[in-house]
Amino acid sequence: MGVIRVGLLGLGTVGSGVFKTIQQQQQNLLNRVGHKVEVVKVLVRDKQKKRSLSIDEELLTTSFEEVLEADLDVLIEVMGGVEPTFDYIYEAFQKGCHVVTANKELLAKRGKELIKIAHHFQRHFYYEASVAGGIPILG
Repeated sequence: MGVIRVGLLGLGTVGSGVFKTIQQQQQNLLNRVGHKVEVVKVLVRDKQKKRSLSIDEELLTTSFEEVLEADLDVLIEVMGGVEPTFDYIYEAFQKGCHVVTANKELLAKRGKELIKIAHHFQRHFYYEASVAGGIPILG
């Protein structure tokens, strides 16, 4: 059994939910993908911020470079905005990572470009976003 190494950009409401889901659904993920899924680095603005989430402080970093150096398979972006998010995703593709995002603004403004970049680097680029408290509108 291998391990899928995940980097997470953002630990707000959505990022915390993603982290909790990965932690709580390990057996389901193992059954579905055949590998353990492990979050190995999380990019945050402030490592000292009080969080309602139980997370090992060693996972937290304020440096995107540290995230990339963690030998990732998948980067999950939930920090929002276009910059520096676009650059981070581009660097992740260059480094050989697949990317998942829920960033509607980024997709609206630079989504076609990111799809071409992912194709160029032969990486997967997955996205889905919602509005109105959870109605999926983009998948």
